[in-house]
Parts: sequence; structure tokens; C-alpha cells
Amino acid sequence: MTSFYEHLADATRIAIAGDWHMNILAIDKILNKVERMNAQVVLHTGDFGYFPSKEDYSTYVTHITERAIKGGYYVVFIEGNHEQYTGTEGYWWSSETILTREGLSTLKNKADEHGFVAITPRIIWATRGAAARIGTNKGRGVSFIGLGGAGSIYREHAQMYGFWSPNEHVTNEDVARVADGVKRLGGSVDIMLTHDAPAGARVPTVHAIKPDDAEARKLNRRAVEEAEVTRERIAEAVEIAQPTVLFHGHWHRFDRCAQTTIGNVTVPMIISLSDETGVNNLYFTDTSLWEGTEREIEKNLHRGSLWL
Repeated sequence: MTSFYEHLADATRIAIAGDWHMNILAIDKILNKVERMNAQVVLHTGDFGYFPSKEDYSTYVTHITERAIKGGYYVVFIEGNHEQYTGTEGYWWSSETILTREGLSTLKNKADEHGFVAITPRIIWATRGAAARIGTNKGRGVSFIGLGGAGSIYREHAQMYGFWSPNEHVTNEDVARVADGVKRLGGSVDIMLTHDAPAGARVPTVHAIKPDDAEARKLNRRAVEEAEVTRERIAEAVEIAQPTVLFHGHWHRFDRCAQTTIGNVTVPMIISLSDETGVNNLYFTDTSLWEGTEREIEKNLHRGSLWL
């Protein structure tokens, strides 16, 4: 992982991406834009498509890895609710590209001291609480922290295909890992990545399903309740991290909301990214745009001048 951290220190151009869902047909369009913008790090908000027992998985991650090597970037993803948490049966082989096929529930135990695990030479999983700083060789850098996981309200669909796991939910231990990650960053978080929106954040109305709505929407009430608990735990982590910007996916709709109160803190900007089929799946920034005082950075955020 030494080369990964050296790359982070040298990198300046950052892309932030929403759900990709192992969509091989859509990925080239996304990576074309990543490469046109000369991004050196892609931060991904989950539902990346970690399904190592699926037939198309090898093609998917090998293609991304080959393009990332040629384009000079890494993809760093947090997990969503649509990933493979359980073990992989029948596909235990690995290669120079496929470094692991282990389920996320046990693979997390192989994370390094910063919380990262390489799944290919250019695709890195950021476990819950993983934190690092990008661009430190060129200035103050941009810090980020990850908290993957989300509750599946359409749980039966995932169960049907054998990929649902209760480990998709965020736990109190995960919140504690975020607190540890914030300490490693020195208490300052520029970008926080979550898969679901924290409780208190705005989500598209059609998707904002509460437990009392479950029956009318023909959903499992318990699944909706557990998803709400996960959002509340994400909110607890946000209160600890107090990020300048929070990016999330999960809802497959673009939204941007300023000055959002989450618990006892105000998050200057929360951005919901669309999925791989939408036009707002990617945001770009550069570490040079984050120079200045905290107040200056927040002013630039609201002016829109932190983004490329």
C-alpha cells in the first residue's frame, strides 16, 4: 500500500463519484470524463459493485484497473448496501489484478492502520472510519473520511439473489471508528463520504420513506425501521466528523443542500450524487482550491469555486 499513500500525497485533482452498480456498459462514459479532467483520485460513495462471486465481476474490476493504471489514478470506494458482504463460493482464485474475492464482512479485518484494503492494484476499499489526506506534497491537502453502509428497504430483492447481509447496517462500533479516523486527521475533515444520507438531511420526496409508509408502499416495515436507525447512526458520525462537505449516493438522485442541521452541528454542504445513468454522477475539485482559512474555504464552497 506504500505506492497508494505516495500517490495520495502527490495527487491534486480529485473526482467524487456516486453509485456504479457494477454497470460495465456505463463505466466507460464515467471513466472518460474522469480521464478528461485528469483526476488522480476517485472517491466513490458506495454501491461500487463489489460482487466477487458474480460472473462479470472480473471483467468489471479488471477494466477499471487497466484504465486507472493507464490514466494514473486510483479508485477509492466505501461500501453501499449493494455489495457482497458474505463469502465467495467457487471463486477463490486470484491474480495480479484480482487481489481478493473475500466478502467484505471478513475482508475488513485485513485493513491497514488507516482503514484501507486493496482489492486490485488500483481499486481500494475504504472501510468504515478509513481516513487520509490527499495532496500533502503540494500544500495543506484535502482530508477525507469514509463511512459505508446503508439499510436496504427492498431487502427481499437482495435476499433473493443471496447477497443481503445485516452487516450493511451502520453500528455504534462504526461510529467509534469514525471518531478514531477524525483523530488521525487531526480533527479536521474536508470531505466525508457516506452511502446513505444522514438523518436530518434532505432526500428526494418520492424516496423519503418512513416506517409508517411501509405498508402503503408494500415494504417490510422492519427493514424500513432498521434503515432509519442506520441513518441516525450516520448522523451521529457526522456530528463527530463535522465535515465541510458530505457526499452520499444511495438515492440515485442529484441534490445539493446548504447549511443542513445534523444533530447539533451544521454541515455547510450536503451533495447527493445520481447513479451511473445520471448526468450528476461526478464532481471534481483540486487541492489547490482548498488553500486558505476555514472561513475562506466555506465562502468558496458557497460560491461554487471549490468545484471544477
